[in-house]
Amino acid sequence: MANPAPPVLINPGVIDEISHAPKHSHNTSSADSGKSIPGSPESYEGEKRVNQLDYQYQYGSSNSSSEEIDSKFYEPPDTYESKHRWDPRATWTPEEEKKLRRRLDYKVAFVACICFAALQLDRGNISNALSDNLLKDLGMTTKNYNYGMAIFYLCFLSAELPSQMISKKVGSDIWIPIQMMLWSIVAIAQVGLNGPKSFYATRALLGLLEGGFIADTILYLSYYYTSAELTLRLSFFWISYTATNVIGSLLAAGLLKLRGHGSMEGWRWLFMLEGILTFLIGVWAFFYLPASPTQTAKWWRPKGWFTEREETIIVNKVLRDDPTKSSMHNREGLSFIDLWRSLTDFDMWPLYLIGITAFITPSTVQAYFTLTLKQLK
Repeated sequence: MANPAPPVLINPGVIDEISHAPKHSHNTSSADSGKSIPGSPESYEGEKRVNQLDYQYQYGSSNSSSEEIDSKFYEPPDTYESKHRWDPRATWTPEEEKKLRRRLDYKVAFVACICFAALQLDRGNISNALSDNLLKDLGMTTKNYNYGMAIFYLCFLSAELPSQMISKKVGSDIWIPIQMMLWSIVAIAQVGLNGPKSFYATRALLGLLEGGFIADTILYLSYYYTSAELTLRLSFFWISYTATNVIGSLLAAGLLKLRGHGSMEGWRWLFMLEGILTFLIGVWAFFYLPASPTQTAKWWRPKGWFTEREETIIVNKVLRDDPTKSSMHNREGLSFIDLWRSLTDFDMWPLYLIGITAFITPSTVQAYFTLTLKQLK
């Protein structure tokens, strides 16, 4: 009995039967065969061969000498932290990828949502504190509150780029928990607010320490997911933002009733207890988050999260989707040239405009809705 034909790689990493695959000889052009090759990275030019990785995997060949696959694959630099798991010929089944994606959702994406919820808990509790006579207790007016919010947003924006540069240098897995612990300390310190000056100071510190957190977290998620996978995960990421507003309001309703206990106003209890909760989440995240899919083993987690095969699947599916993710080590800082290139990437400017306009309305409502309702009494 003749040996069955070897499999052809139809999609990156996915094994399928050869009978389901279109056959294209590397020695025959699309014009000669009478069939076009969809998605071909480039056409033949004389003896020039198509070296793109996606082409080789989509139109890969059997092991016959007449259909020899080109061995010149893209290769990540040696500085890439997961280089030892890069394998251009690695294959896996859809079932394996689906099972592994579920594990990543539980171990990585879900934790990112928790961290984002902690950010919004501390960033949004100022509006809940307004319903407990915060301004009156501190001898402040609406104008003082407006100044404080303006200071917060200016500091938040000014910290975006520096925060991301630090994140790239020390690693997102380190910087994200540090940010959480630092801003939670400031959030707890709001217990000692005694007037406009202390209010301005804490608003400024919170803005500086919270700035860049969202971008840092999205960068961290990109180490584990392809661009198509990341889209859905980011939708849940932002759902956690809205869900925290709902849960935070219910939590605040209970905490504000502690007014009078320990000779403290309810809003002081709110800042202190929610700040402590965020600090604990930050400490947990510091020990929980790994640096990359291939760096999950620690002294307190000696076996890590994934097997060698699972690490190979994660690394190769991510690089086949976007090879530029291996261009830098996850502990490698950005240069000013990198920042300039990002700033002058005019294709991104429409997205910046969309981002600005999309958040104008909800930001205003979130910051002033409670104050508006209180003044309607």
